Amino acid sequence: FPVTITDVIIDIGANTGIFALSAKAENPGSVVYASGTTSYSVTVSSATTSVTVTPTRNQANATITVNGTAVTSGSPSSAITLNTGTNTISIVVTAQNGVTSRTYTIAVTRPSTVATLTSLVLSSGSISPTFTSGTTSYTAVVGSTVSSITLTPTSTQANATIQARVGVGSYSSVTSGTQSNSLSLATGSNTINVLVTAQDGTTTTTYTIAIRVLDNVIDLNFYPLEKVKKTNLKTRA
Repeated sequence: FPVTITDVIIDIGANTGIFALSAKAENPGSVVYASGTTSYSVTVSSATTSVTVTPTRNQANATITVNGTAVTSGSPSSAITLNTGTNTISIVVTAQNGVTSRTYTIAVTRPSTVATLTSLVLSSGSISPTFTSGTTSYTAVVGSTVSSITLTPTSTQANATIQARVGVGSYSSVTSGTQSNSLSLATGSNTINVLVTAQDGTTTTTYTIAIRVLDNVIDLNFYPLEKVKKTNLKTRA
């Protein structure tokens, strides 16, 4: 006969219902069972490296496997190692006839803590030093005709998010591997911040680019004429 489940809560840290997903107590989370639903998902903290599943059958002669390994009803499975990202746990309940079965899946997401870039390219000028993920401070110089700039950042980890801003302005989102919105520059010094947030939503890295926009005043200070020097300084002011 078919195996059915009713009124079940899949709850991290609790061993109730048809099956429960238990993890470290400091990483709680839950998925509420819905009749006829066989696929569930839950996110644990990045510190959770493994989980166990405790399945409980509602018919004494049904058998249960978790990721292909037999598990006694009401007892926890062996520890299931979690990789960074999504991990799929498969629970198969087979009826006494050995033919009728139902498969339940739990997608357990262990978020990444990687908040770095693999590249950062400007639409004008070049950053110095050459970009590396571990270096967060850069400089660049652009010509006097450059009034705005875009940047193309590429994240190391696909689920990280990227934002950019000039000075203390508002951040705007940037899609990894694509150009940002235009960022306005003023003559002289400008600071661009690129904020990378890891999938865990907590870990961040900020890359800073100090960009100098040259003015169009020719420096005549080296001429031994005091009047020229004063005129030049006045123009710059």
